[in-house]
Amino acid sequence: MEVMEGDCIRTIIENKDIIDHLHCAGNPGRHEPYIGEINYPEIIRMVSEAGFQGNVGIEYAPVENTREGLEKLYKMFQPYMN
Repeated sequence: MEVMEGDCIRTIIENKDIIDHLHCAGNPGRHEPYIGEINYPEIIRMVSEAGFQGNVGIEYAPVENTREGLEKLYKMFQPYMN
């Protein structure tokens, strides 16, 4: 969404009541979400504060050690987990 339309935070917040699932991957390359030009921690923080209650799925082709990458992802998303 960010690549094709931009301003994904506004779009998600405006449609949070009909969105059940956010899908994350780094851009470019669909690598770890903390790698690349999309600021997922900020996106997740803002949509969570706006009341988004859906799930977040993460799909990526790892470039880092898988265990270390998963630990970083957990730390990144943990504050927003129910």
